[in-house]
Amino acid sequence: MAEINDWKEVPIDDWQEVPIGDTNEAKKPTDINRLAQIGAGGANKTIANTLGLPVDIVNSVLSLAGLGIEEPVGGSKFFSKMMPETPQPQTTGETFIQALGEQAPLAPFTGPAIPIASG
Repeated sequence: MAEINDWKEVPIDDWQEVPIGDTNEAKKPTDINRLAQIGAGGANKTIANTLGLPVDIVNSVLSLAGLGIEEPVGGSKFFSKMMPETPQPQTTGETFIQALGEQAPLAPFTGPAIPIASG
């Protein structure tokens, strides 16, 4: 790559993003399909955790008495296994997209509360 003195001169094909935790390898910008899959994976995680919450709570109480099981039917791990596999985030930007995906299913419940709280 030629020497570039100003960031505005960088051709878009030469832009690279460094993966989290690995400064030795750089990769091309993430394509939109991968970002969509990562965001959907975050949403799936929230949905699985929400659907499995009641069973997880009961299982936690039963565990105090020594009666809980590791992966109860209807728990969050049960629903997580039903969700499709999605790629793991490799960069800071991908991690941000996953976090946005995790918050997306909660938006219908938190959005209406904002006008109510403000009076």
